[in-house]
Amino acid sequence: MRKRILYTVLDWGLGHATRSIPVIRAWLASGCEVVIASDSMALEFLKSEFPHLPAYKLSSYNVQYTSDRLWINVARNWRKVFSAIRKEHEDIENLILKERITAIVSDNRYG
Repeated sequence: MRKRILYTVLDWGLGHATRSIPVIRAWLASGCEVVIASDSMALEFLKSEFPHLPAYKLSSYNVQYTSDRLWINVARNWRKVFSAIRKEHEDIENLILKERITAIVSDNRYG
């Protein structure tokens, strides 16, 4: 049975998505099936790089950086992030069943 990997990517810019390209290519070359999931620019970028792969939109964390101090940004955004993580858990559970996922790899998606 071929591995079916759900690969999720954080969308806080395109760094996580761009570094995913060689990883996804290596899995495909080794015979794995890959399903991608993210949101916003990262999802659109990966869909453009891998238009043949199933792709799903996950809830956005909607983090906003309003200060140069990390702890202030964390304090202002923690409720949004935890709410998105709870929703993401539900979405992932549904994707596991729908897509027959055998492994999950996350590039900094907390859910």
